[in-house]
Amino acid sequence: MDQTSIVYKNVLPWRGCEKLYLDSRTADIFFEFALESNECVKVPAHKCILSASPVFDAMFYGPAQEMTNTVTIVDASPDEFKEFLQFFYLSSVRLMVENKPAIMNLGEKYMLNVCKKACTELSKATLTMENMCLGYELAILFNQDDLKEYCEAKISENPTEFFKSQSFLDCEPNLLRYILQLNSLNCDESVVFDGCMAWAKTACIQKGLNENDMQNLRSELGDLFYEIRFGGMSTKKFNDYADTFEGLFSMKEFRDIVAMTANVNYRPPKFNRKPRSSVCDRVDRLESHSAESYMYDGASGVDYTVFSSNRSTLLTKICFSDFIFNDDKVHQISVRVSVCALIKGTRLDNKIVPAHILTRQIDVNPSEETLVEFTKPIVIKADMQYRITFEIEKAYQHVLCKNLLAHKEKVDIGDGNIIEFHDPGIFFTNKKFGLLTQLHFRN
Repeated sequence: MDQTSIVYKNVLPWRGCEKLYLDSRTADIFFEFALESNECVKVPAHKCILSASPVFDAMFYGPAQEMTNTVTIVDASPDEFKEFLQFFYLSSVRLMVENKPAIMNLGEKYMLNVCKKACTELSKATLTMENMCLGYELAILFNQDDLKEYCEAKISENPTEFFKSQSFLDCEPNLLRYILQLNSLNCDESVVFDGCMAWAKTACIQKGLNENDMQNLRSELGDLFYEIRFGGMSTKKFNDYADTFEGLFSMKEFRDIVAMTANVNYRPPKFNRKPRSSVCDRVDRLESHSAESYMYDGASGVDYTVFSSNRSTLLTKICFSDFIFNDDKVHQISVRVSVCALIKGTRLDNKIVPAHILTRQIDVNPSEETLVEFTKPIVIKADMQYRITFEIEKAYQHVLCKNLLAHKEKVDIGDGNIIEFHDPGIFFTNKKFGLLTQLHFRN
């Protein structure tokens, strides 16, 4: 080992740099601000330190360098600019929420990534439904993909609360378009429609227009109206809206929407027909009529399904088939539903217990299909296997259950997203059968 030298952590340079923050005595560049009171404020800085920004470096030392020692700033206040300068001088930066838009703008203007990243973290820590639109708008404006995805996830998880927020009601039409084009909104389309009507009424009130005039509402929405996924509504729900908002829909629009609600394959020329969620229907209709009865393990009362997705997605609902009991009676039973991720390399036995994601106890009617909706979507990671387990209550474990549905081993749910079903490796279980019939995903 070399004993002729040591490495010593020297904090003096940082201390010296911090001492220079806003120091007029040593400054060689001043940023000038003209206030409404006709007062001129100057903020001191140092060219060599600011050259950490490629924009400042070109400004002070590039071929077209400015020879003056004064730069006028018109897109930030003195306090906002001082806050921005912290990133050049201080090891610990304090950001104020109210200054975030201006700071993010300065970070973009002067190409300071650490500044934009800090503003993103500040947004994540402080955003609520009441200011979510501001964060989303900034993310889009400054191409902050991380913050954009964060806002979209929060909006999608809490759409009912979001569409009632003042932040949404006051948002600009361009931002509303981004919101309506989200395919991940976890709600009935009626929630989206109600939100749009409230937004249009708010816009009318702000402009002094009659908010109960249907033509005014349509005028405010413009072509955003066609981003509402009316095809995701039931015919009854739409008819109720048509009665309540008489005059909102033209005759052609009315016919198109009725056709959409009745026929999933109908494609109108104007309305957005893309579903906000995807359904994996694994029932093979061609083989089911001749399939042999599938009986799951009556001794343990457990049925397994193992699946994977080639893309990361969100699981929101599952559906399982009706039970056919071998005593030909209808039983009102309770089933425990579990969803878990299978850690790579583990076996489905009692020696290794997979990490549980969700467990729910539900009452089912064995004479009809049962839909289970999760309170929060389950993240399904690409190419990872997940197991869904149905455990029948002990009182009925001695009664063998069966269904006659044959299932597909792979299902394309759209846009190249493939759901594949795997052999669970459990006795009496086969990937071509099982109680699970549908998986509902959110894009």
